[in-house]
Amino acid sequence: MSLTVFNPDGVEVLENSAVIVAPAVADLDKPTVAEYNAGTAIECSIKSFGISTDVSYASSQYLCDKVAKKRVGNRERNLEPLTIKIGDPQAETISEKFVEDSVVYLIHRPGLKHTTPAAASQKAQVIKARVAAVDLVPIGVEEGSVYELRVALAVEGRSSGLFVTIAS
Repeated sequence: MSLTVFNPDGVEVLENSAVIVAPAVADLDKPTVAEYNAGTAIECSIKSFGISTDVSYASSQYLCDKVAKKRVGNRERNLEPLTIKIGDPQAETISEKFVEDSVVYLIHRPGLKHTTPAAASQKAQVIKARVAAVDLVPIGVEEGSVYELRVALAVEGRSSGLFVTIAS
């Protein structure tokens, strides 16, 4: 058996990520093209998107063990707050998708041009989150400032694998 070397060139993140706010996803592990297409693409109005996991560990050691063993405890998923550029505050509608205490579904499709239509067999991450807070980002005198929303989200679920396959 020979050693396999993993050393990809990588894919640029800019223009190669889609982030969709979908009204519903029936199965986090099997998002459909229709669920994706029913959403709103926000990747052109956000600067970053990230989910992380905090893991707690428990140690166990018995009299016969010289070295303690670690067990995985709780996992807590965290989604960084979304900062979303908005247009005219008197006419904007994106905030209607982020009502405090409502549930939203975020579908992140990496590695394809963000303008590429959704299709079966593409890979994605799906996150179910509850809107914790929506605020206008503080305004200031910096040149070029635009109005933005800051949306805090509490993760309630995530697709079971890092990526799942979009179904037809």
